Amino acid sequence: AKVRQALRTQATGPGAAEFEAQFAALDANGDAKVAAAELAKALPGLLGGLELTPRELQAVIDKFDVNKDGQIDLDEFGALVELTDTDIDDILVRIRDELRAQARLGTDPTALFQQRDGEGEGSLSRREFRRCLDQILPGHMKLSNREMRRIMDRFDRTKAGKVDYTAFCERCAPSEIEILAVEHKIRDKVRDVSSRRGQSVDLKHAFKLFDGDRDGRITRREFQQACERLGLALSEDELGLLLQRFDTSGSGAVDYFEFCRFIAYDGPEIDNLRLRAGKHLDLLQHEQKDPIRIFERFEGRRQPLGVLARFEFHRACRELNLPCGESEVAALADLYADSRESGQVKYR
Repeated sequence: AKVRQALRTQATGPGAAEFEAQFAALDANGDAKVAAAELAKALPGLLGGLELTPRELQAVIDKFDVNKDGQIDLDEFGALVELTDTDIDDILVRIRDELRAQARLGTDPTALFQQRDGEGEGSLSRREFRRCLDQILPGHMKLSNREMRRIMDRFDRTKAGKVDYTAFCERCAPSEIEILAVEHKIRDKVRDVSSRRGQSVDLKHAFKLFDGDRDGRITRREFQQACERLGLALSEDELGLLLQRFDTSGSGAVDYFEFCRFIAYDGPEIDNLRLRAGKHLDLLQHEQKDPIRIFERFEGRRQPLGVLARFEFHRACRELNLPCGESEVAALADLYADSRESGQVKYR
């Protein structure tokens, strides 16, 4: 891997010429083959002074010496330095991570591409695409000519010399799983700051956290500012995708009812919450700790009725170390609320 990377970064010209130039630099005696001794002599310069052991050198020869003559010829050398699809995938992953990191700091990686795209076609010439990517990526991530060409080949799908930068940016955008994770973080954060101990989530209070100008609608800017106050930094892609999920009417802003539908607990969440709480209580019983006794102690009656005030229910759940957040305990209290008496929870 060290040898491949070192040789790849030396790429300067187009096509087969660069293979031949690199090969000639290694082929000291000009016999069109590179032996272990020639490789050993040339590699320290390519590897920044790092020398390979005799065993490592021989391993390189063995791996790429297809005809097993103990040396590497030009065709075998081409296989050594050529980039594979897996190599390109790995490079794109690194680029994706860097662009997302920049986006979280407020930089929109797509803006530069769009500025250069005067016609709004969603594509750029190879020269313009390279200039943009060179400008976006930090120095330590500078791509070799060969790496850049292979990336452009992947996104020049019509082979017309135009790189589809929109497809490239989509490749670097957050995945569905990542968006769901951010979505859950926002829900949990908003629910916890909007529910007092033992009380249900105050949806009106939660909405006010986002609706800065109190006009009954949450704009993109207000949504972003509220998330920042909650300690959640979102990239432009994440922000756009999340707003699409909130804004079910497609109005461009989020109204109160859309917000409530997003924040309120849904059926699958309640089922999951009930399952987690039930497993924890079963585990306590297995350890000879009766949860009912804890609830009865908080009820404080000589003849317990099996109901608790919401605040006491919350305290009992905390003593039982229930694996639930503040708003989840409140959701359990809502789930087991006594329909006959307001503010009471049936714990049995």
